[in-house]
Amino acid sequence: MDISVHDNRLISYCVLSETHEIRMHTIYEDREPYEYTDVVFSGVVAYYFEQDTFETILFDIEEEDVARIYDSNRDRFAAGQNYGWTGMWNKSEQTALEYLASLGVKGFTLSSVCGMSGWVLAKSMSKFDASSLL
Repeated sequence: MDISVHDNRLISYCVLSETHEIRMHTIYEDREPYEYTDVVFSGVVAYYFEQDTFETILFDIEEEDVARIYDSNRDRFAAGQNYGWTGMWNKSEQTALEYLASLGVKGFTLSSVCGMSGWVLAKSMSKFDASSLL
């Protein structure tokens, strides 16, 4: 059974540039003992988060079609080229999608009840119970 992050509060997130990972630490506080869940994105090639209120309550993190994420963010990808964002693989939509497919990259969307939303392009995402790590 998949671990849920629905109604979890985002405690923190960390972007690990050298290992191309994003780690999110969440807590579900609606019952005791509190449940801690970590979400790890591995093989990250691009991401975008917005509207972090420092009180984000997650709705879900779901796998999404890479082409759909690219299409919905076409202007953002184009603007990012001027600053080296995404590197050399984003010369055109076709080039970008072929490159991402060759790496086995998947898309993930982060939605919230309130606060931060966005997406991650990464090779994988895993969720695990972090309660025992405390």
